[in-house]
Amino acid sequence: MSRRVTVISNEVPRTFDIKQSDGQYQVAADGGSSQCFRLTQIEGHRFLLVDESGQRIVHTVRDGQTLFLHVDGHCYTFALPNKHGQRRGAKRGGEVLAPMPGKVTRIYVEVGQAVESSEALYALEAMKMESVVRAPVAGRVTAIRSAVGDQVEGGARVLDFEAERSSEASG
Repeated sequence: MSRRVTVISNEVPRTFDIKQSDGQYQVAADGGSSQCFRLTQIEGHRFLLVDESGQRIVHTVRDGQTLFLHVDGHCYTFALPNKHGQRRGAKRGGEVLAPMPGKVTRIYVEVGQAVESSEALYALEAMKMESVVRAPVAGRVTAIRSAVGDQVEGGARVLDFEAERSSEASG
């Protein structure tokens, strides 16, 4: 089976060509060279990813049109476009939601702080793994709604974020 998927990461559309055969995936991003890997569902939203560099656990969470991938302690956020190629619910500011249930172990930012795209905002620990949640685009933290030590549900509002105007125009 072969298909093309377009997602938005850091306000930039990315196209992935995916070929699947017998649990083996071959993925090429933006027409570049392809990567091969095997992906096996462990349970629910947990997968075992095996590629040339070894094996890792991948956690996935989908919240409406947003897909969160957690791998190697990093959280990758993708806005899934609707059938017209646009993100549903795109807005100037927004909440930065917990991508999975967990304990807030660290908050790297303060209210009013300007942050760059992909800068660490906070860390969550779940199943003895820590995931760092990063800024989706450059902007400013407008509110922090959780504290270190809080146990939060997946999708909980951890902090509010306002995108820079130049970042909004490109999305």
